[in-house]
Amino acid sequence: MRVILGFALMLAMAAPQGARAAKGETPVLEEITVVATRRATNLMETPESISVFDAEEIAEANINRTKDFLYLTPNVSMGENRAGEAWISIRGLTNFRFGDPSVAYIVDGIQVLDADGFNRDLFDTQRVEVLKGPQGALYGRNAVGGAIVIETVEPSEEVKGWIEADWGNENTYAYRGAVGGALVGDTLLGRVAVSKRHTDGTFTNINTGVHVQRYEDLSAYGVLRYKPNETITADLRVGDTSIDGAGTAFVAQLTGEGYDANDASRPFESDLEGFQGQDIATASLKVDAELGAGTLTYSIANYDMDRHYSIGTIPYRYYPAGFSQYQFRVFKSLSHELRMTSSSDSDLQWIVGAFYADIDTRTANVVTGRPEGVSTPELRIWPADSPWPTVAYANDDGHSDAYAMYGGLTYNFSDALQATVSLRYDSEERTRKDVAYDWSPTAGELVKKTWSELQPKASISYS
Repeated sequence: MRVILGFALMLAMAAPQGARAAKGETPVLEEITVVATRRATNLMETPESISVFDAEEIAEANINRTKDFLYLTPNVSMGENRAGEAWISIRGLTNFRFGDPSVAYIVDGIQVLDADGFNRDLFDTQRVEVLKGPQGALYGRNAVGGAIVIETVEPSEEVKGWIEADWGNENTYAYRGAVGGALVGDTLLGRVAVSKRHTDGTFTNINTGVHVQRYEDLSAYGVLRYKPNETITADLRVGDTSIDGAGTAFVAQLTGEGYDANDASRPFESDLEGFQGQDIATASLKVDAELGAGTLTYSIANYDMDRHYSIGTIPYRYYPAGFSQYQFRVFKSLSHELRMTSSSDSDLQWIVGAFYADIDTRTANVVTGRPEGVSTPELRIWPADSPWPTVAYANDDGHSDAYAMYGGLTYNFSDALQATVSLRYDSEERTRKDVAYDWSPTAGELVKKTWSELQPKASISYS
């Protein structure tokens, strides 16, 4: 049992990856195994730029969220806007708001297709891998910047668990824990993990008295592993995340008032209380079958996210005709992947696979006028004589069908020389329909477009 009390600042400087030794001893280079290339390989022999954080480094560096390990990774950055919303940039490549990510994000072998699902709490994590550079030949759509691969702790036959608690100022606290073990002999194993984190944040709105950076995350996941024999392994995983926080916190800078945008001493004084909520539910099934030629893997994954928020704009005392904004976003996906990975026993290794994703989205936004201190209570078109007369309204439905086929060959000419070639073909058809009826002149119009791309990759490594 681990209990960590707050009010302490720990700066963890990790030793070079794979090299750890007690004081006064000569460091010993440990072998690090990575799975970022869809097969277990030695990090030193993998022809990719990869940063790795194992369980020990995750604990030493106090890594609890995605942004924590990204801040420790060279040429990688992350920006946040409100609870749960974030952008990841690898070597300068990033995405725009509500757009497709430029980084593939894989958790336990399942790719997360929505960027809003990236900035999550990490708990019960055993390894994180960050690949820098284009990974489209392997992961396809939305991997032009790189890929992030996260592996959680696997179920074991032995009963194991842990619990952790943190407390800090600004009403900050966190509770996390996990437990797992055998449920039916060595055939059925299970593990569950739960995390709750809360903070009021640093700043308080002087008009409303609310904490403008408040944030609370409650997450849980469970996994059942079924092993009927030595060749079949099936993992069923379910997860749920609920985030509650403030809307966008900003200080208005009005033209002609002589304010300095670099002056951080100005208080937050919007007369509206912003809020945001986000819920993410996930479920996946992954089956591995060890065959004579290698491993056949099939996975099916469902992802369901909805997010809403409301904010005020310029303080009412400055601008009585100010505005309030309410936004709602939904992202649902169902993906399938089938791949065959050869064994690593021969000099020639290969992988072939196919991928399909069915994606539905909705993005809606309403901007209204409002009386003092009253924000827009819901997403709808409000009449002109209401307390929240609608100024702008948008509502779009989207659908995507994404298909892909990929393959790769690796040949080991010697223990030191290796060559790899990969090729992936992606095709995606997208439709978008304007459903802002009774408001938009283009309501009911359907836009459709198809993108297709062939993504090759070749590398030679010598070590």
